Amino acid sequence: MIQNEAVPLESWSCSIIRLVLFVLVLAVIGRAQTAGNSDGKLIVTACGSNNPPGWCAGSDIGAWTNSAASYLTSLGYSGGELSIEPTSVCYQFSTPIVLMRPFNIRGQGPDATCLQYVSQSGTAVSYSTGDRVAAGYGLHDLQLAGPGGGTSTGILLNGSGVVVENVVIGGKVNGAQAGFHVGMLFGSNAYLSRFSHSLIQHNDQNVYFPGAATPLNSGENVVFDHVTFSNGGLFTNCVQVGDLGYDGPQVTFISSSFDNCQLVNKNSMVTLIGGHLELVSHQSNPYVLTVDDNYLGFSGPHSTTMVGAQIFDNPPNAIISGRSLLEVDRYGSLNIFGLSDRASMLLPLVYLDVAAGGTPRFSIFAPDNERTTSELYSVAPGTFPIIMNLSNGQFDAQNGYKANGQTVIPASANGYHGTQGAKVQMSDGTGPSGNFSKFAADGSLTDSGYAPSAFPLKTGTEVAGHVACWKSTGVIGHCASAVGGDGACVCK
Repeated sequence: MIQNEAVPLESWSCSIIRLVLFVLVLAVIGRAQTAGNSDGKLIVTACGSNNPPGWCAGSDIGAWTNSAASYLTSLGYSGGELSIEPTSVCYQFSTPIVLMRPFNIRGQGPDATCLQYVSQSGTAVSYSTGDRVAAGYGLHDLQLAGPGGGTSTGILLNGSGVVVENVVIGGKVNGAQAGFHVGMLFGSNAYLSRFSHSLIQHNDQNVYFPGAATPLNSGENVVFDHVTFSNGGLFTNCVQVGDLGYDGPQVTFISSSFDNCQLVNKNSMVTLIGGHLELVSHQSNPYVLTVDDNYLGFSGPHSTTMVGAQIFDNPPNAIISGRSLLEVDRYGSLNIFGLSDRASMLLPLVYLDVAAGGTPRFSIFAPDNERTTSELYSVAPGTFPIIMNLSNGQFDAQNGYKANGQTVIPASANGYHGTQGAKVQMSDGTGPSGNFSKFAADGSLTDSGYAPSAFPLKTGTEVAGHVACWKSTGVIGHCASAVGGDGACVCK
């Protein structure tokens, strides 16, 4: 009789451990196969295969993206990577993509991966991630096309730190315009966001950043870097930052292009570093409009600053025929540091308009070119401008200054103040409107403490070749200001 030998306890333990490890490995493999990948990554387009993963839901890529995000969230991921494989045609969808956590949606490039939202209303992609410091999640390497009509929005930002990189919003599909009503719309908690190397094109309005009571907690350090805004449904308000009646956001455009697309700044802080403004069709409104209504007395920081920007018309058909190339209204402020201007010389560079009340401000330093047949700026009737000009002589005085369509300082002003027939006036700053000069309809400076009939004035200390000076507001023409012994403005 043969007896069974006892199996050592250690052998049983090893067998159990091996079995447990084997089961864990199978679970991990099963999870990876079910999810399409591991480590917080899913291939969304696997839902369209013959053997879709179990987490898939819905019938279009919008629903698949939502279900992928929900599945990763259920596994404990606070964000992740949602990949979309390339295809020769657009993935069409009508289910809005709504992301509550910082997920990346990543294609294989705008020419290879296209998502087309076909609904005439609603929002294609919403990032409703809230107030968080984390940055670096968003849309990457794809085209987000629209229906080409209706009231839909391309991307809505209700969260901080969103990134859009190498993306086309709108654009064309099969040669036809496929834009949204609004390409990019900002909402609550939209700050510390960066958009780079992208094209926002053929939307009725390419970008709108409201400055209303809502959105809340938005606007800090929003940057567009090498982004082209092109051919909106309308030239006017093509890119709008802020609204009157509210304190607007802080937006910086770095080396970005506005092609047939007007930039409007209302009560906001906007900076253009480098960049390009160009027309491809005839327009009657300025390239950049800056308006401020002195909301809560914040007119000081509300401004548009242009550093080394370029302005290009394409004559004879693509030119601006309005009042100027740039415009500043009410309490708005425009600061220019260097400018390359190859635009129509039939218009002033800047038009300053008091509109419903205010003091528009304009400063320009060292432009790169000469405006050969047009003045530097023009002033609307009744406007109190504050102007600082540190430009070269060819730019600022060669063709004179105009107010109300009349030349105040003409190119021929090379004698004493006003006594040689040229209408060159000066203000001693003692008038009732805060020491600011005011242009009357005839071009004279009436807010000087003297009656208009007293002009032109002469203190007896002027030097031939000096054209004008303002005591309180700095530099105009070729001559800085100084106060003489009798309190009158004299040239130094």
